Amino acid sequence: MPDNWKDEKLPADLDISDTLADLWNRPLAETLTVNAGKALGGAEARAAESTAGCFDFADGTLQGWTLDQLYGWREVPTKADPTKTEWQRAKLTPFTHYLPGQGFTLGNHQKLALSASVQTIYVLDPKVEVCDIFLESPDLSADPHWAGATGFRIDLHRFFCISWFKMNNPKGMPPFYTAQLQMRVRKTDKATGKVLVSEETGQPFFLYGEYDPVAQQFIGHAIDHDRNYRLTFAPAELAAPPDGIAITLLQLRVRCRFPGYVGPGLGEGASGGPWLIGNVCPAG
Repeated sequence: MPDNWKDEKLPADLDISDTLADLWNRPLAETLTVNAGKALGGAEARAAESTAGCFDFADGTLQGWTLDQLYGWREVPTKADPTKTEWQRAKLTPFTHYLPGQGFTLGNHQKLALSASVQTIYVLDPKVEVCDIFLESPDLSADPHWAGATGFRIDLHRFFCISWFKMNNPKGMPPFYTAQLQMRVRKTDKATGKVLVSEETGQPFFLYGEYDPVAQQFIGHAIDHDRNYRLTFAPAELAAPPDGIAITLLQLRVRCRFPGYVGPGLGEGASGGPWLIGNVCPAG
């Protein structure tokens, strides 16, 4: 990890088992690069590294990032055929028994990372199986450091505030703590200068998510407690756009996923703590 993630002196009364500096000083658990992407629609609505244009959050601010929350996924019968089901996503309002009623709080953590943190959330709807929050960058379309980017990479860490209860993904089962890198891109017809509109969303941009073309499914990286991850998303289409099409990277997006309703009085409230990202840099 870069030096500014290692040497920060943290308050002695910070209620975590290790200082953030110590956490980020550990070896990376995974270094993953995804080179395939697929446009997300409906409910979802490669070169050397460079530090230019990176979001390092060393100035104590959010550097223009925002938080979009709190979404729950449930499996519901389809309208066309009630014997079949489909996944439906919606904002959870209300979603908690206790404060903080606003859900996750976005902040700058120790001038080292962007933090989405929560102390207590209890999902009330038994049909909600998983929940999502999204960390979103500012508009990058006019940033010269991102003009030629064909993707981006981040450092990511998740830890619990409660030292005696540290939940990881179950072994041998689908993970319920995951992260996925996404991006919004603009596609322009070079001949006419016309901005293309997504057929699925009707918006003048396309939302890409990490995708495995062999398995034909979107990728969610399993994220365990107290481990360091460096994730890179560089869709091949950005490096080699279709003939006659120019693609501009507009916005970065990180989806953090965690359990929804798991029982009366249980859920995310049993695992309060922050998701941390930093060193968000362009690729290409």
